[in-house]
Amino acid sequence: MIRSIKPHQFVSAVLCLSLLGIAISPASAADPPSPAAPLMRLIKSGRVPQERLGNLIELVCQRGNAADLSYLFEQAVLSDKYPRDLRIKTFNLLTATAHNRKIQPTGDLAGLTNLIAPETQKTTDTGLQLAAIQLAGACRAKSLAEPLAKIVLDSKSPLKTREAAINALVDVDPESARQTIAPLISPQQPLPIRSLGVAALVGLDAEAAANAAAEVLASADETQDPATLLDAFLSHKGGPDQLAAAIAGKTLAADVAKVALRHMYSVGRTDAALVSALSSSAGLSANPEPLSPEQVKALAAEVLAEGDAQRGEAVFRRADVSCMKCHSVSKAGGQVGPDLSAVGSSSPVEYLINSIMQPNQAIKEAYLTRVVVTDAGKVHQGIVVDRNDQRLILKDATSRQIEIPITDIDEEFEGESLMPQGLTKFLTHAEIVDLVRFLAELGKAGPLAVRKTPTIQRWRVLRQLPESIVAETVDADLLREETLALGDDAWVSVYAKVAGGLPIADARKAAPAPLVYLRAEVDVTVGGEVGFEINSPLPIQAAVDDQPLKADQRFIIELAPGRHVLNLFVDTSKSSEGDVQAEMFRVKGSPAQFEVVGGQ
Repeated sequence: MIRSIKPHQFVSAVLCLSLLGIAISPASAADPPSPAAPLMRLIKSGRVPQERLGNLIELVCQRGNAADLSYLFEQAVLSDKYPRDLRIKTFNLLTATAHNRKIQPTGDLAGLTNLIAPETQKTTDTGLQLAAIQLAGACRAKSLAEPLAKIVLDSKSPLKTREAAINALVDVDPESARQTIAPLISPQQPLPIRSLGVAALVGLDAEAAANAAAEVLASADETQDPATLLDAFLSHKGGPDQLAAAIAGKTLAADVAKVALRHMYSVGRTDAALVSALSSSAGLSANPEPLSPEQVKALAAEVLAEGDAQRGEAVFRRADVSCMKCHSVSKAGGQVGPDLSAVGSSSPVEYLINSIMQPNQAIKEAYLTRVVVTDAGKVHQGIVVDRNDQRLILKDATSRQIEIPITDIDEEFEGESLMPQGLTKFLTHAEIVDLVRFLAELGKAGPLAVRKTPTIQRWRVLRQLPESIVAETVDADLLREETLALGDDAWVSVYAKVAGGLPIADARKAAPAPLVYLRAEVDVTVGGEVGFEINSPLPIQAAVDDQPLKADQRFIIELAPGRHVLNLFVDTSKSSEGDVQAEMFRVKGSPAQFEVVGGQ
């Protein structure tokens, strides 16, 4: 998300830079009129410290004209002008500016060509590549249609990169996109590629896309994820109804329909026609009957008498139930719904039952959703994070933030709960009883109490290790070099249990290899000595940033203010049983202040 800087902050930035001794020269006759002219002269002067340059570029993107943006673009394209992270930030800011302010750099954006489709695969920096692809789409740079199509059809490119490229191509050159999509939806292609093609086709020809999607779903099995395909229809006005009509003429496997329904519910959607069509194929009731007050009371008594919190935690953590997509525990997990760390100590069992079984009857005001339809026919649903005169920011059920220009909004209305009614029909009665008991115990004294010790609760797992990384020894410098260019999609989040232990089996599911690379982050606000204690039933290697740590699993390290990374390598070649747990402790006499980074 690109945050807004208020007008008074703009003025303050200029004054602060002046006080730092960075002179602001008067405008020359050659400078085009621009509210950001003073800042542009600062940037061009070369006297701005690199760590402050990003803030100035952000200010210019919010207030500058096309000529200003063109200069920033030219600097970011050249590899020797800005460091990698600043290049990516500049491209992302230019993309947001093109979307929100409808202003883009003047001239041709052909300089992005070699970033989008590098001459050799070895030189690809995934982060830069994605930022360049998104900028090409936002600016509708038709001259970049060919390199975008090249990436779409390149089977060696990551799926997320190909998805970004086809979405950009649809904006850049719809006719070229149609031609590029055609081979992607062929029955000979694997389902992820067919889904990618169908999703891109929705914005060009929703009826043809719906028919193609029905064919894909009819040939799928329950192990294949239909999220990309379904999301395209859910985010297109009238899309769910068109897909429902196409599905009605096909025979879907019951388990495929169930997987599709689970995904709909996990992103907070209960579009009636599509839910009905999928429920029919799945052999399920589309609309479960609400519980009466007497039934809620009886269920609450059963929860207290027979519910098992440990089994309930396992249900809560299951990917198909999607609880952790929206909710966090100990600040780890989704950031859409409330943190549930202490929910059991403040909520009666009956309230918890209603929140799960009939969520639309128990929506707190802070979690009311808005549905926004754009003039391009896109549908977005989420909780309002921020709004100003330029854009609206929503947070959807997956914690993704969606930025929508105000000028693009066609209609807007109040939605329902992002936790949809019907999700529990995939659970047995016993699982519901155990799930409620788990929630009822959260925050109470005992094993599910709110943790007071700083513990790593959110870990990131590298899906696939580079070939240069081996189990016998981990070279921290080589590792940093090998993983620097990997995009965010190379990592997946896994979460520790409430007691702090991360099941090693969960990490292995995310990264099925003998050596599992786990990463966690710590924010240090005051520098000093900080302690770490790691407990693992399996052999591990550890490092903080680029400093390898001794293997006694308890160590003290000096950390400067800023964000630091704990790297952990777990050797699961002989077993994947047990939990790994990492805690931090304060060192006597050290002034250090720190916080474990949570989130999704």
